[in-house]
Amino acid sequence: MLNNAKKIFLLLILLTQLKAIDLGNLGNMVSGGAGGILGGITGNGLSSLFDSFNNISGGAVGLCYYNSNIRGKIDICSQFNNINNLQQNMCSILPDIGNIGFQKKTNYIGISGAGLQQFCNSNVNNRLNNVISNLGIYDSQYRLSDGINLPNGKNIDDYFSKVVNVKNILVSNKETYAKSVILNSDQSELKALVDMGKISNIQSLNDLDINSFQAPTSMSDYFNQRDGLSASITNDLIISSPVNVSGVLKQKLQNKKGSEAEKIANQYIAEINEKIDVGTPKRIGLAIDVAAQSTDLAIPTNDYVKYMKPEVRPRLILKINNQIKREAMIQSKIVLADEIRKNLVSLSGQKAVIMNEKFDSSKAEQEINNLIK
Repeated sequence: MLNNAKKIFLLLILLTQLKAIDLGNLGNMVSGGAGGILGGITGNGLSSLFDSFNNISGGAVGLCYYNSNIRGKIDICSQFNNINNLQQNMCSILPDIGNIGFQKKTNYIGISGAGLQQFCNSNVNNRLNNVISNLGIYDSQYRLSDGINLPNGKNIDDYFSKVVNVKNILVSNKETYAKSVILNSDQSELKALVDMGKISNIQSLNDLDINSFQAPTSMSDYFNQRDGLSASITNDLIISSPVNVSGVLKQKLQNKKGSEAEKIANQYIAEINEKIDVGTPKRIGLAIDVAAQSTDLAIPTNDYVKYMKPEVRPRLILKINNQIKREAMIQSKIVLADEIRKNLVSLSGQKAVIMNEKFDSSKAEQEINNLIK
């Protein structure tokens, strides 16, 4: 019989092997077959223990579900309130230890939401020159499958074919700011116009007045816009950290067993992963804007290129293709990172469900002893 130290060492080896296993396939992996991890190490000795856990949580908890009650409510102000509730939930499960000098947080975990609160409380006109308004643009441009309109209510194609119609802008009898910017081929200024139009109720870029562009009204406004933008792309990741998810579910699953516990875990994990999904286009849009080059085309379509001189069109098309490649690389990296986050959240849900079940420690010790005699 091995002594306790050697038993613990062997258990650590087994746990190290298990850490590499996708818990969703745990039943197949520990079945004792030729390809099973535990099968290759121990034979069938521990299969019965892990089979019971696999029956409790046989798949990626919450990964294949979404909360139909919040699906589609992705505007920043709706999400701000939802994430705020989840942040408070994380603190509410913990005991009050004020008697030893620690005051429990009751509001935000992560970046303060003061800037977002100010934005959501302001009227539409005051949002035009607030950088947080770009988040609605990102939702439309990087969550294409949901068909989300721009903040001005128009879809992407209608906006560019009507409001950003280069021909109509150029043939106008009025000498407008938009017309001069296009003729001067100043892409940075043109992008500023195009983005402002996405959140403005106008019929043409010619309707935009240069005086409509305003800087933050004060340093406090500047800091609030900065922090609000940061919070919108960060706080969903904080509430979805495995430690926070496991802690919340540990409390939610108390006195719940089997399918009831798994249902509760599925609901919570689905809601957390939905928040990550909502944050993904915002992270993509911000990263792409920050990485943008001053020569990137603000209207990267043939509707713009065809009005340029023939000798420069091939160069412009090459620039557009390179622009697409750079943005695609940024987008793919962020999507992949967020998918990994969702998988970790789901695995945390599986762990919480499994650990919530009663574990027969004496039976486990007996089977391990039988294996290591």
